[in-house]
Amino acid sequence: MNQSANRFEYHQILIREISNHCQSQPPFAEENGSETDKVFIEKLKALANATSTNEDYFFIGQQLIVQIVGNYPHITPLVSRDLFWYFGGDCLHFMSDEEIHFYNQIDEMIYESETNGTKIDYTKAKAQVFKLH
Repeated sequence: MNQSANRFEYHQILIREISNHCQSQPPFAEENGSETDKVFIEKLKALANATSTNEDYFFIGQQLIVQIVGNYPHITPLVSRDLFWYFGGDCLHFMSDEEIHFYNQIDEMIYESETNGTKIDYTKAKAQVFKLH
């Protein structure tokens, strides 16, 4: 498996987790939810079921993360910080400078490994940078 697939799969697991959680939470679990809530959860489900990225993938992901923070604060603590970095853009406004520094280090490790033609496991790189061992 190449690194980009590994990274994609890692983040897809996180997206599926938050999607599954959201579906069991108000207002999404309620039958009479608003149209905005229904559109949000459908987009989140679609993103969770994506099998690859395309030009809209990161834009939609960024929009959804920002919507969670702005409209569903009870869900925000459950969103992995990895997703804020992964989707970038406006999501970065919700990250500390220290977090951004750590995620930059992970990206540099990945870039270096790809440049050298070696494989690096995203979870191991993250554990190393965040000193999770």
